[in-house]
Amino acid sequence: MFRKFAFSYCYIKSCQNLGGNELHNIIRQDNPHKLYDFIKEQDIRKLNIFSTQVDNKGKIPFSVLNEAISITTDDDLSGIIFSTIFSLTVSRKLPSLTYLLELPSNQLDINLQVSIFALNEARRVIKNSHTQKLVNSNNSSNDKYSISESFKAIKKIREQASKKATTKKEYFELLANMSCEEGVGNCLEYSLVVCKIFRERKFPVTCEVFIIVNGDHVFNVIGRNPNTDKDNFYNWNDDVVIIDAWSCEIYSKDELEKKLKDFKRLEYGSSCKYILTNFNSKFHKFDILFEQHPEYLAKSLKK
Repeated sequence: MFRKFAFSYCYIKSCQNLGGNELHNIIRQDNPHKLYDFIKEQDIRKLNIFSTQVDNKGKIPFSVLNEAISITTDDDLSGIIFSTIFSLTVSRKLPSLTYLLELPSNQLDINLQVSIFALNEARRVIKNSHTQKLVNSNNSSNDKYSISESFKAIKKIREQASKKATTKKEYFELLANMSCEEGVGNCLEYSLVVCKIFRERKFPVTCEVFIIVNGDHVFNVIGRNPNTDKDNFYNWNDDVVIIDAWSCEIYSKDELEKKLKDFKRLEYGSSCKYILTNFNSKFHKFDILFEQHPEYLAKSLKK
């Protein structure tokens, strides 16, 4: 009895440390029949939400499933379980690249106003995105051709910018210009174009390009005090605004954990898909690729 209790206690503590949702935890029990019954009993919309959430190790349920020994070796159920969870692992579709945000009439905060302006301008300029198409793809032959052409166009401007630039700052500024000229870009180019707009419009607020270093997404942070810890967004100043021009979203730092997404490739056999997972502050880390400070702040930072 004591051994059974000790096992249960250790299992519960392990699940707490690993985090995740109900689907993560039922997979970790490594019982294919119990997992199959759980899937049958759940609402498909709930399972869709669970499927793209990452645990404290940055893993979605499908990734945890690959580590479950009994499930992967059970000939009768493994194929059904794997194909079911793979098919359930889907992201919400991104807005059309022609979709723009509207400024609320009662919103007076300058950071939000300039952020919405910059996001809309960036989306007016960039009309072609390789990764946006991957997330929204229906796997048709037309989709695959369009995705391939977008990939080539973005790769081309990145290579051209790299050949011409002598510094990282120059590379990013050249890439922003080329992205505007060609009308193509992924999340990196969107974020750099947002910075370009802030610079050219002389908006009196800092614009930074953040990257999820152990993920695959780039976005803008507006108005952050440079003296705050870049990774501890809970302690950022309250007027910080997040711009994700690629996914057409703007939100406060208090909504970052809930709304920020990571881009991920998911494979099963010969099939693959591209999804957006949630951000997990216990796993994901930030770095700053580029920063654009207003003139008065840039001078004070140099002192």
